[in-house]
Amino acid sequence: MRNPNGLRANLLIVLMALSLGSAHAANQRTYVSVNGGDNPACSVNFPCRHLQTAVANTAAGGDVVVADSGEFGPVYITRSVRILASPGTDAVIMVDKSANGGSGRGVLIHAPGADVRLRGLTIRDSGGGIAVQVRDANALSVEGCEISGFAHKGIYVTAETAVQVLRTTFRNNFTAVDSSARSLKIDGSTFVSNQTAVYTDQSTQIDETSVTGDATSGFGVVSHAPNSRAIRIDVERSTLTGTAVAFYSHTEGTTGSVLLDVNDTVLSGNGRLFYTEGPSGSVIARIDGRPIASTTPAVLAVKAPPSDKKSTDLEQIR
Repeated sequence: MRNPNGLRANLLIVLMALSLGSAHAANQRTYVSVNGGDNPACSVNFPCRHLQTAVANTAAGGDVVVADSGEFGPVYITRSVRILASPGTDAVIMVDKSANGGSGRGVLIHAPGADVRLRGLTIRDSGGGIAVQVRDANALSVEGCEISGFAHKGIYVTAETAVQVLRTTFRNNFTAVDSSARSLKIDGSTFVSNQTAVYTDQSTQIDETSVTGDATSGFGVVSHAPNSRAIRIDVERSTLTGTAVAFYSHTEGTTGSVLLDVNDTVLSGNGRLFYTEGPSGSVIARIDGRPIASTTPAVLAVKAPPSDKKSTDLEQIR
């Protein structure tokens, strides 16, 4: 028969251990530095070397601050956290095939119900696959980051997440943003020489954003409406130049539909302005309030608007 006193003693030891573990994980703000060493404190005086260690020792809803420039390794996020690069620093995550347990993800988020914020990070491909992937989260905010060189995807969202991308630059990625988020907002961002700037199968807002591509290949905004889903794409005060197709919309079955609404946007030098596939009438497109026929295929060219007005002159090419 077991000794009750021994059981109580063992239980006390377990509770103390849990308490100490909670204390280590309860840091509201942690720090990383190229001169740091991984430790449970990750304090401003004793910073950690890697983002993963700092995140593991940060309380839910807390901050991880990158104190100086350097490369800080990939990170796996399982709860609410903010990773913030100090102003003027170059906080780099290099992504190869070994990142995040061989998944090839620079930032991998599986955090049900959590809010995650990434600010000021530079994420580069060195033979990996994806810069940022969201498998589960309530919300993701990517602010002032640079994502470049990914042969697969930049930001990849496969969850019912609210995503906003603010003042972020995407360069030379195959697909810069690939989203099934419940909502996607892109504001003040720049897309340069990506094969596809934005691919989305949910409603999306794009504002004050520049997309520049190669007129012989590549897409600007691609919208895909699965059967039984109606999505809306709103583009405001933006610029799309030099793409093969500025707007490409695809609907499935007989009940998927897309409403594309483009306003106050400069469209020039694109191989094709608009292309759609799907049942007749499944895509409705408007530019500055003027409807565009959604027959299949519908190809439109556009002249850049004069500087003294916002309206766009359209010419339909058959």
